[in-house]
Amino acid sequence: MATFVLAISIGGANAQTVIYQYFPPLGERVQLACGFLRTLYNSTLGLVRETSDSTRYHIASDNLLAQKALRPCDTSMATSIETSIGQYCGNCYNGMHEAFLGREITLPIHTANVMTIANTTTHTILWEVHNGTSTLSPFDYADVAVYTALERIRRGNQTGTSEMIENVNALFNGQGLVDEPYQNGPPGELGIYQTYKLALYIHLQSKQYGVYPGLVERLLRMQGPEGGFHTGYEKRETYAGTDMNAETTSMAIIVLDQLATQQAPRFPFPFYPVAILGQILLYIAIAIIAGTAVVLGFVFWEERRKKRSSQSLSRTIISEI
Repeated sequence: MATFVLAISIGGANAQTVIYQYFPPLGERVQLACGFLRTLYNSTLGLVRETSDSTRYHIASDNLLAQKALRPCDTSMATSIETSIGQYCGNCYNGMHEAFLGREITLPIHTANVMTIANTTTHTILWEVHNGTSTLSPFDYADVAVYTALERIRRGNQTGTSEMIENVNALFNGQGLVDEPYQNGPPGELGIYQTYKLALYIHLQSKQYGVYPGLVERLLRMQGPEGGFHTGYEKRETYAGTDMNAETTSMAIIVLDQLATQQAPRFPFPFYPVAILGQILLYIAIAIIAGTAVVLGFVFWEERRKKRSSQSLSRTIISEI
């Protein structure tokens, strides 16, 4: 999978490397993943189930994300899911995942309560809302850190955004995000990198300085032949026995679709051309100084040569006399 990477350093002495990446065509992968989401759709309920063999339907985050993910590839199904969400719980505010969709959330992010909207012999509909009495630390949970960073980006808080980005970068070990659930979590999370957190990390980078080489390829390796994305992977990048589910697949679709529709690298700062102009002027100044030094050196050498020639001629005349 060919990838072109361009790295540019900006900022003088405190230069930061900005990485731009031209991705291979991702449209086919997105369409394949959309096909998997379609297999999860229950037309009677107007919702997608958690996994292929599950009877559980999560309003948030699964269907909240699925209606966004399906928008570019199946507008009709996306609209049906959106309508169903409204019928089951109004605006169905989740209080965390909205940040991924560019909508406002309250900080800090609170713990979740899960409410049962419907529970029958054929299906259970659940709604997760982050309105608990305690809060989730962005320094313990990589996903919470990304959601917090995205909300700070929305607010224009660059200092707070940088703090969260540094935090997430510290959790990334080159393969995945090593946070509290990875180190001390329950089975299914303990020692397993979460694919949706990798997708969130890619999304955050694309919003700021560009995606690090290799991350998109790692995410794509988590896509199964049926089109869905497995929820986790091990150090050897195997699926670690994890399933493909609606939440992870929806997140991957949203991230990949946004990358696929990027026609050109996005400058990280609105005044980036000024920085480039500054570098050009710096190189011109260096060239002028170097050129001047060469010219002065040549003039000095020429003057010395003429002086030596004059002294030699004088000695010759004196000797002849």
